[in-house]
Amino acid sequence: MNRTPLLIWLFSESIKGKQTMLFFLIVVCLWAITHPISGQPKPINSPNVSHHAYLNQMQKTYPNAKAIFTLKRKTINIGFEKNDSISIVAENRFEMLHLKNKSEQYATESVPFSKFNQILNINAYTQVYENSKLKRIKVQEKDYVTSSIVSKNWFYDDYKEKTFLFPAVAPGALTVLNYKEVIKEPRFLGVFYLNSYVPVEKSEYVLVVHKDIKIAYKLYGTQGVNVNFTKKKVGEQIIYTWRADKLAEYKIEKDAPSLSYYEPHIIAYITEIKKKPLLANANSLYQWYYSLTKDVNKEVLAEMQVLVDTLVKDKPTDREKAKTIFQWVQNHIKYIAIEDGLSGFIPKSASEVFKNRHGDCKDMSSIIVTMLKMANIPAYLTWIGTRKLPYTYYDVPTPMVDNHMIATAKIDGENIFLDATDSYLPFNMPTAMIQGKEAMIGIDSLHYEIATVPVVKSEENVLIDTSYVDIVGENIKAKGKMLLTGYYKSNAGLDILEKKKEEQKNNLVRLLGCDYLHPEVGQITYYLAEENDQQIDIAYDFLVEKHTKIAGKEIFLNLHLDRKWQYEMIDIGKRKTDREIEYKFNDVRCYVVNVPKDCKIEFIPPNSSFQNEKFGFSIEYAVKENQLIMTKKMYCNVLFITSKDFHLWNEMIKSLDIAYRNSVKIVNH
Repeated sequence: MNRTPLLIWLFSESIKGKQTMLFFLIVVCLWAITHPISGQPKPINSPNVSHHAYLNQMQKTYPNAKAIFTLKRKTINIGFEKNDSISIVAENRFEMLHLKNKSEQYATESVPFSKFNQILNINAYTQVYENSKLKRIKVQEKDYVTSSIVSKNWFYDDYKEKTFLFPAVAPGALTVLNYKEVIKEPRFLGVFYLNSYVPVEKSEYVLVVHKDIKIAYKLYGTQGVNVNFTKKKVGEQIIYTWRADKLAEYKIEKDAPSLSYYEPHIIAYITEIKKKPLLANANSLYQWYYSLTKDVNKEVLAEMQVLVDTLVKDKPTDREKAKTIFQWVQNHIKYIAIEDGLSGFIPKSASEVFKNRHGDCKDMSSIIVTMLKMANIPAYLTWIGTRKLPYTYYDVPTPMVDNHMIATAKIDGENIFLDATDSYLPFNMPTAMIQGKEAMIGIDSLHYEIATVPVVKSEENVLIDTSYVDIVGENIKAKGKMLLTGYYKSNAGLDILEKKKEEQKNNLVRLLGCDYLHPEVGQITYYLAEENDQQIDIAYDFLVEKHTKIAGKEIFLNLHLDRKWQYEMIDIGKRKTDREIEYKFNDVRCYVVNVPKDCKIEFIPPNSSFQNEKFGFSIEYAVKENQLIMTKKMYCNVLFITSKDFHLWNEMIKSLDIAYRNSVKIVNH
């Protein structure tokens, strides 16, 4: 952290009091306390302390870790340049001590940057001891590799990273990374996670802020973490410091929410500069968003109006008109996310998107809004964060809340959220990733609306699979048809309809839930009616070898070809996070067995079920003439299985596992 202003203040105060000796003593003490040699942990550099003793101490403290961060620090200095413009410079330091063999997996490091932040003075090296002497092996300039970071859900896509490999990584080595970061946009101070992917011995986040700049901050995921916070005024600066010691590494568990839901982190942001609002509240954020988008679609191509008139010509209602326009964009504008700098926040004009026939989420929103307005349907650009972000506009009114853009149509007083980045998404259904999230709907220069995107009910996400099964010796042959609606339909469109033959078969097998049987899939056909965007029908056939068990005249057949939740028991003693479900659903599987001639069904397993309002299943057997029918229904009405429901969930899985082991007995007479 930059302590120069503190020293200058002490000097001025001591001169005023004419206490030169006192000043000298204060400065010497302060420098000794706040400036350990090169910023390194004392045991690594001090000749008075054995490096091996410190290494041994850390190995005992963290017996299961291959490496630890002995220091993770970020200091952001927020002040003014000589011309009175704001200056934001961050200093980053990371020190990792390697404790065990195979810690080489942590030798690769990267530094992210974009046109919003400039990276300066990267200094990376490995510190080792050879023959009791300290040696530093520096990462050379030629060893840094620059590449792009791409994410479909990001609002801005010009992020890049410099990647490099620390040399000579082995137990006892200390890898050190220092760099400065010039933050060019004051609305993007970012986020600081106190912990990391390995344990952290000491973590520190410091903001040194000029008194004429006001900030706010919010802590997340710090329950059970001892975070020491201090705030002090030194001259014209206010210093905010958060510090935590001995932090456990990230816990990444199956189907867990994103780290931002439960790992300790801090979001700080500037609320005003010299009494002028910057991010004082949601209104300040919207005013900035509006300033970036207000001039985007002032002029549009005449041929777009001709297209819109043609599309809506025979549509009697605004809802039908909106649906037709939305589907045209889905079918004719390809989603591609390549943006740069502020362009990552500014949509391209609808005319440009129309001519190019491609765009990112903002561009697709731009053309949808423009075409809807051409059809005299109120429509608005809408900012939103995906479910990866737990933040709200009230808690942190910053761009951290948003990483996506959609369009909103107002029809009959209802907000209809439209996201054409998913080309198979039914009209009037939000993408799964924004269910339940706050959306900022931009009405005009002064007005906006914060609305909550609805969570789609399980009745709208339905899979109904009917398979007709023939027994052929030890093998079974199945021919079936699957009907999919809602998000099942959306995912099937992307995973099956748009894939090549082999990948199409693999994805169908996973959808059938029988990949563990290694079936041989034959022909796949599907039907997607343009006039009905609500469902996809998929027909298929497959062969499973040696699935039946034959003992003399007895045939044993297990009809549980789909085993969706077979290995989904939650380890209550170890699991720390909720389990996230992509969407609520109803899943129905019906298996119809054609009983071979001269055979008789001798044993049918008992029906079973587990029912509650959140999740459950039912399995029923029936005999109709020469057919045996098993119908299995599974449902989930929540997006999160919370810790308080883990016991209930496990009870259901246990009941399912018992049912999965049951087989039908058929006797050949």
